[in-house]
This record gives sequence, C-alpha cells and structure tokens, in this order.
Amino acid sequence: SALPSLERLCLVECFAGTVDAVTPDCMRRFCAGLRRPLRALTIGSARCLTDEHVVVMMPALGPSLTCLELLDVRDRNHDYLSNIAMDSIASHCGGLETFGFTDSCVTTLGLEGVLRNNPGITTLNLSRNIMLGFDTVDVIASYLPRLEVLRDYHRVGNGNDWLNNRTLTSLVDSLVLSDGAGAGRGMRLRRIGLYAKSSKSDVPSIEGGVARAIECGLKEVEINKESTGSFVSDQRVKVYESKYKNYAAGSRYGDEHYQCVDV
Repeated sequence: SALPSLERLCLVECFAGTVDAVTPDCMRRFCAGLRRPLRALTIGSARCLTDEHVVVMMPALGPSLTCLELLDVRDRNHDYLSNIAMDSIASHCGGLETFGFTDSCVTTLGLEGVLRNNPGITTLNLSRNIMLGFDTVDVIASYLPRLEVLRDYHRVGNGNDWLNNRTLTSLVDSLVLSDGAGAGRGMRLRRIGLYAKSSKSDVPSIEGGVARAIECGLKEVEINKESTGSFVSDQRVKVYESKYKNYAAGSRYGDEHYQCVDV
C-alpha cells in the first residue's frame, strides 16, 4: 500500500539464499496488498523462490500482466521451477506480450499451455532450459505468429539444445509460412539472442539457421564477439554482444544492455 502507483516491478538478486526466506504466504499477502494491477513482473537470480510461490502469485497478478520474466529462479536446494509453475501461469495469464522463463526444469508440454493462452507474445526468452525438446520450435511456430524477439542464451552445445541449426531453420521456415511472407515480405522475427559466455564456440552448430533467418528478414543477432561466425560481415544484420548474464526486458534497459560488435 506504500506504492499506490506501482505498475512495474523488477527484483534481481533480491531473494538471495542469505536472507530470511520469503514464504509463499508472504508473497500472497504482498500481492493482495497491491493497490493496482501489475503490468510487468521480473524476478531474477532468486534463491528462495519455488513453484509454490508462483502458484500463489498468479491468481492475483497474472490477469493483468503483459510482461512476466522468471530468470534463473530456484530454491536453496537448487530445485528449479517446473511445469507446476508453468501450469499456473497458463491458467491465469492471457495477455502476455513478453515472457521469459530461464534456467528451469520446464518441458515442452508445460511451455505449450502458456504459449497457447498467450498468442500475443512478441518477445520470448527460453534460455538454458535443458528439459525442452526439439519440438519446442513447433510449439512456438504454432502459437506465436507475432513473435519478434527470441532468446536462448547460454546454450550447452552438446547436441541436446532445443535450438540448433536444424530446429532454427525449421522455425524460420514455419514463421515465414504462418506470416504469409512467401512473397518476399519477410517474417516478423527480427532479433535472435544466442549469447554464450564461454571460451568454446558452439556457433557452427547454428550458423546455418541464423543465415536462413537473415535471408527471411532477421535484422539483429545477440552473440559472443568471439563466436559471431561468418554472418557478421552480412550488411543486412547488426550484431550485438550482451553485457549481462540474462536480458531482463522488465528492467527497461533496452539496447543499453548491449554493445555493438566491432567487425
């Protein structure tokens, strides 16, 4: 009640493991005390939040949210968010435009419910979700015809990444068809984030997919400077390097989050 005009809330590293646990009941009472509906909620690098916290928040917050980001959220035992949290989001959110759910145990089936009920999503961040299957791109193509920004940071590069050369190419071709862009109009997808802060380059496994996306209208790529691949010389695309581990749209940093790669 102390913040009657609050509409956007971004909490990053505010729930560390060294602080007293914020119980689900505390979170429920916080949500009930808000004077007006939240439009955007971003929680990042939390170490004492669980599926149960999400379940108690969503009935109060979900219906009004246009931006929801749960980035690298887990409890003190390193148990990550799962399909339980995703099911609650699917049940209570219907107007999302920005959705980020990273470093979790969610599966493609759990993700499908959220995307099905939120076809207006234009920005999607699914970074480091190791349980997502290769069919994730089919789900995205089926339910998100307006998708403009897709991020999959910190890819493992061991052959099990849901977004790889083959699946990205398939996604691009599906988005072109669903958008009716066969006549050369180009697809809506304009930016892909593939940043991986690692000395090992796994870009060759996805470079062909990126090239296909550029052919179909992709304008911007977020990626390591040392892993940019041959497409950096393509004048049709701008290449950016991220400054931070996770991109939080709810932080409103915008492109200050990036620096343009000098090629």
